[in-house]
Amino acid sequence: MSTSLFLAAARAMDDFAIKQRIQAAVAFHAQSLISGSGNATNYAITALLNPQALDDTMMALVLVDESVASKVVVSDDGERVDTSQVPDDTILGRVQAAWPLVASKYPTNPLG
Repeated sequence: MSTSLFLAAARAMDDFAIKQRIQAAVAFHAQSLISGSGNATNYAITALLNPQALDDTMMALVLVDESVASKVVVSDDGERVDTSQVPDDTILGRVQAAWPLVASKYPTNPLG
């Protein structure tokens, strides 16, 4: 079992299951922001219009956080990754913390 946080985060970036869980956390948080205005709302609308398109910055900010990466298990040979021990509330918390930075990339409302 690997103990490298860097390897764990890197391998998790290729893990379909954790990507889906981050997408769901983004959607959960986004739905609470769609009635506002500004970049946070613009990103929320964008995320909800295409929930399968996970912003790469959001994914990276969630996965490189030590509270997430430390729960990712990589096999000794580096071939297998298990992200099931990362709690949903940790993912949501990291999404919420990263939201302002990621939202700064969305200055325009996608609805016009």
